[in-house]
Amino acid sequence: MSDSVFRLRPMNNKTIDELNTPYLWFSRSSSFNDPNDANIKAFIENSSIVKDALKRHLTEQSYNKFIELMNCTGICCFTKALPSVKSRLDFPKGFNSICIEYDKEILEDFFLKSKFAINNCFTDVLYCKNPLKLNDEGDYHILSSIEYLDSSDPEETDTVKQNCLYESLLSLTRNEKDLEHLIILLLSRICCKFHRQHELRIILGGRNIPDFNPNIRGYQVVIPPEAILKVHLYGQSKKCRIFREKLKESPIYEKIHIMKNK
Repeated sequence: MSDSVFRLRPMNNKTIDELNTPYLWFSRSSSFNDPNDANIKAFIENSSIVKDALKRHLTEQSYNKFIELMNCTGICCFTKALPSVKSRLDFPKGFNSICIEYDKEILEDFFLKSKFAINNCFTDVLYCKNPLKLNDEGDYHILSSIEYLDSSDPEETDTVKQNCLYESLLSLTRNEKDLEHLIILLLSRICCKFHRQHELRIILGGRNIPDFNPNIRGYQVVIPPEAILKVHLYGQSKKCRIFREKLKESPIYEKIHIMKNK
């Protein structure tokens, strides 16, 4: 397994600030451009058994609070390998970007020992045909660790499965850690058309949400400077040269690596 993880970032002043501080930017799930990615409300609406279970056990006010909590969750996306000049085009806005290489172990240690206290902070993305819907029984494991009972009566078996799921969801809404686990699982399902991105995510949900202000789009989490290993620039275009020049007085300058344009 690679000791590094990578993030493609736009060549702009916000990324300069991100490198100089340095920090990771966690976008709120509600600010994602792809309506099929991290859209918890749509997921619930498309999965009748989940919607029914939540509606059964939550008041309207509690249900709306649950959706609000999900929408405030912060997501920071990484990829497992350094994108080449060509493969960076598989990413949104990948053409005019740089790639920051991070020490995975340092980030894992930071998120474990920081106020977030997240063990194994990286979550592999699950690529699905329809990430907003539970397509079959095999998908229910993301909602429940309860083993369903077998029965000779198919109708009875279905009833047991539904009741187990209802009770599991009720437990999740009452248990903070279980709820965080649910949030992570639901927010790491994305469309299979993006499978070339080989994505990992760090997700700040539940008690780890830094700010509940409805008017912000995400969160900055300051990380140790040594977590950044390299800053990869794709070639020496005019835009790349200008970006590099802006970092000339920064300690990060010596970590810049120019990738060959091939």
